[in-house]
Amino acid sequence: EEMGDNLINAFFSIEDERFEKHKGVDYKRTIGVTLRDVLGRFTGNRDMQGGSTITQQMIKNTFLTRDQKYERKIKEIFMALEAEKKLTKNQILETYLNSIFLGGKANGVEAAARQYFSKSAIDLNIVEAAYIAGTTQSPSVYYAFGQNSLANPSKYINRTILVLDAMLKNGKITEEEHRINVEELEIALKPIEEKEA
Repeated sequence: EEMGDNLINAFFSIEDERFEKHKGVDYKRTIGVTLRDVLGRFTGNRDMQGGSTITQQMIKNTFLTRDQKYERKIKEIFMALEAEKKLTKNQILETYLNSIFLGGKANGVEAAARQYFSKSAIDLNIVEAAYIAGTTQSPSVYYAFGQNSLANPSKYINRTILVLDAMLKNGKITEEEHRINVEELEIALKPIEEKEA
């Protein structure tokens, strides 16, 4: 309750849109990622990321290593299925949001809200929530105060737009909210694009 709907909706949309429906594992996503990885073996472009549910990520962050190996993924799947039997969805979400690394010195969404916006997580607006949810993919790349981001913020701005797109697709924001917030971010991108031209 203290994290705010904007933040929760942003995380659901970009990290695990079927969180409220699955039992710890999103088999559709897991199969898709596995097929991409197998195909990547032949093309030399392997990528095992992107298939984990919030429950799986909570398990990985709390109990396992970050090794990108099949053995770790299999453990993660079985532990996520067990966690969903013993914990409520709210307990899983709370543990995940309070422990996830979000760049800089921020572990958890409250620390991230204070670090990036000097406010509590419950007070984040849609764009701020979308930015924080977007950092999960690569906290160092999307860290707004990093040297590369200060020189060229387009990476994290475009990632924030991607989260807003996911929020719209999942019915978490209206078309009007999406349009207003994306326009605001696109205005911020204009000086960057002019410098690059």
